[in-house]
Amino acid sequence: EVRQIAPRKPTDVLELCALTAVLIPFFTHLPLSVQKQLCKAAKLKQYAKGDFLCKQGTPGDFFYCVIAGKVHVLANGQVVAKLEPGQTFGEMSLISGAPRAASCIAADIVDCLVVDKETFLTVFKDKFTVLHSETVKFLKYKVRAFKDSPHETCTEFAHHLSQVFFPANFRWSLDDGTHIYFIQHGEASLCSLPDHPSGRPHKPNEWKSTALLLITHITVGSFFGESSVFHDQQQGWIVQSNTEMTLYQIPQNLFLEHTSPRVVKLMRDEAAFRIAYFTGRYANKKSNVLVLERPATREADHIKELFRMPSERQPVQR
Repeated sequence: EVRQIAPRKPTDVLELCALTAVLIPFFTHLPLSVQKQLCKAAKLKQYAKGDFLCKQGTPGDFFYCVIAGKVHVLANGQVVAKLEPGQTFGEMSLISGAPRAASCIAADIVDCLVVDKETFLTVFKDKFTVLHSETVKFLKYKVRAFKDSPHETCTEFAHHLSQVFFPANFRWSLDDGTHIYFIQHGEASLCSLPDHPSGRPHKPNEWKSTALLLITHITVGSFFGESSVFHDQQQGWIVQSNTEMTLYQIPQNLFLEHTSPRVVKLMRDEAAFRIAYFTGRYANKKSNVLVLERPATREADHIKELFRMPSERQPVQR
């Protein structure tokens, strides 16, 4: 099922801009004029569980914004990422012209805002050319493992990074993640789980809402998520954003395929030093870092309501 805003009133487009800016971090950092262009062209598509949103090896035709449901990203049949409401995907194939590097399949009923390739390139092609140049500079001058690498190494690696935005108080479980992240802007806390008061092991998702023990702060140029690749370095650590954050991310499979052996070794060595240093000195440092999760369901309901015909619209509780 595909729907456009009907009727396409300026007030509907503006309301959609406001809702996407709350629900989808990608939109938050765009000028209003750009948000208007995207929201005016956006369509709402719904996928049943098991439907493919896009398939590996096929040409890119849409940019996707997940507003409800969960999407699994598969490379060569293996799940390499799981996307939730607020996350976006599909831009790299549109920009590069290369076939899709992975397939995306609906893990349950999924609603997406989609923007066609022509509109997306009209709005973003020049922006992403500049972004690639900025990414190369970031790697060369901010990330220790890349500082002495040839320019060509940084340029090649930058092609496989995508820029993502996260709100404050967002959490990542490092050992079972699907991406490696590099901090471009913002600050986060590296934390560990405290012992449970009852002495029992923590439940699988308990890290999402329990108080954490602060180990240290990490900031621009730092990376995290490497323990999902370097399994011998898994510590059960959590990262929580202290501010809004802009990150570069790369899926595990692309990291392993496109990172030079020298850079992989430097990152592994830096991660090992971090473990040895902080487990020795700061593992018992306590902090009351509490999760502040922002529910996405209301914004998603508002967005879906905008794509109904006027006679179908129902008041949505705010």
